[in-house]
Amino acid sequence: MHFGIFGKQPSAADHLEDLGLATAALTAFKRDFYVEGLGGCVARSVWSEAVPAGAPIPYDHCLLTVSAEGWVAARFVASQDATGRAQFPLVVCLSGAELRDLESPHLWPWLERQAAAARAAETTERLEQICAAAAAGLPVLSGKASAAARRAWAERNRTGLERTAHALSPQGAGGNRVRVPLQDDAGAEAVWWISYLVQLHLAPVFTVVWRVGARWGDLALTPPATALLQTLFASPDQVPLTTGVPFSISEETRRYAAAALAEWLAAPALFPEPAAAGAGPFWQRLARDFRSWWHS
Repeated sequence: MHFGIFGKQPSAADHLEDLGLATAALTAFKRDFYVEGLGGCVARSVWSEAVPAGAPIPYDHCLLTVSAEGWVAARFVASQDATGRAQFPLVVCLSGAELRDLESPHLWPWLERQAAAARAAETTERLEQICAAAAAGLPVLSGKASAAARRAWAERNRTGLERTAHALSPQGAGGNRVRVPLQDDAGAEAVWWISYLVQLHLAPVFTVVWRVGARWGDLALTPPATALLQTLFASPDQVPLTTGVPFSISEETRRYAAAALAEWLAAPALFPEPAAAGAGPFWQRLARDFRSWWHS
């Protein structure tokens, strides 16, 4: 795993010099999420209804993106530079290659502690020390998600899972983003949503972003780009939960979603292991299926 810090921090004159972004995954994440994503939203004032012009932007969110290459988890909080400019957040992020790490309950609490320490740093030298210490003491992401908890969650969201499958799948509405409910353990439930959608073979990249304390998250079949971040501050009155939309769902989609859910609940882990020799890894097959659907 690799840890990094970037964004705005009161000890810096402007955007921070990148700390720890030593991998292609983290560099690409900063470009897609921060430079193009948030930067595009700020430049076009897409949050003007929620945030008055020139006011500090109240970032307080988590983001998780999962692909064939691994995952990136980020915690971003409201911050500013030494001159008081507060339109961009402070971001701490962790990337890994093993999808089974996402079943650990330790990921989000660890990132929360790193974000608090980074925000409180009084000098850039102290921030560099925090980054170095975090990189040297990365969390042990062990533990497997409770099968019973996953089953209870799926039962509680059964209708919503079907509607989400309809909203995203080519057999249904064929969209690329949804708003889903997140309850008591938002980090775990965000992973469950992604792993269920992986089972549906919908896309090679999934991203979910949610506001801390909110009861929903926005999920897209794309990297974290401007389209996903446009609704960062939109309430469910403005962007309703997909799970509550009364779609007219075909019998084909119902069977498709039910079969995927049954397979997902029976799986020993949230994310599949590589396929048997000769069949190719699951993610390669998923990418192939997605490309075929996209071209069709």
